[in-house]
Amino acid sequence: MLTYVPDARAEFYGGPVIVEAARRLPHVAFRVMGGAGTWCREVPDNVEFLGWVDDPAAAYSCANCVVRMVEHDSIGGTAVEGLLFGRRVLYSQPLEHTVHIERTADSLVNALESAEADARAGRLGPDAEAAEWARREFDHVSRFALLAERLRAAVAQRSDG
Repeated sequence: MLTYVPDARAEFYGGPVIVEAARRLPHVAFRVMGGAGTWCREVPDNVEFLGWVDDPAAAYSCANCVVRMVEHDSIGGTAVEGLLFGRRVLYSQPLEHTVHIERTADSLVNALESAEADARAGRLGPDAEAAEWARREFDHVSRFALLAERLRAAVAQRSDG
């Protein structure tokens, strides 16, 4: 399981809930990008804080599940990156191709147990459909082209008015 929890905003990113889930699932490896875990007083043995990760590709490649458990979000980078790598994404906000979870340890534990059962049954491989959807939906070239088009239209409308 891979997630992102920066030290300065651990509560916002669901850090305490994630650590509680780790305590309840001691056989599951929890890898946390974004901080050293300075906010966590007693780190369970199955939690590894990776600190800031310049190139997270290896971390995503090794993960079976990606968790983004934020209070609110537009569309979180961790969720999008998880989808781009074809990983199952457990997300506290509704987004296509993700598993929507509540910001509770119970919800996270249940979703991780379900993922574990799917892995044992051979149903947790990379999701090519989700990855392709994310590539189309979040392609930065087309998104910036659309933004530039809208800005040009807004400028043209102002000069006409």
